[in-house]
Amino acid sequence: SGVSPAHPGRLLLRKRVTPAVEAWLFTNPLPVAVTEQVHVAGWAKVLDLCGEVPTRHGDQVELTVAPGDVQTLMLQKA
Repeated sequence: SGVSPAHPGRLLLRKRVTPAVEAWLFTNPLPVAVTEQVHVAGWAKVLDLCGEVPTRHGDQVELTVAPGDVQTLMLQKA
């Protein structure tokens, strides 16, 4: 009780944090691809590891992770 996951979806989330940048590692433990909305309010720039900008809808980006795969988002402050 009183404990909640870092991300409310089916993807597992781990964070690596520095003062200006965070790396969010999303793991899909399921046997099917998972697409979820990730809340990124307060971050000026959101990129994947290849430098691509994910589709952003206001304070959320759409992220799809293949079965058994990991996707990383890099979040930068202003």
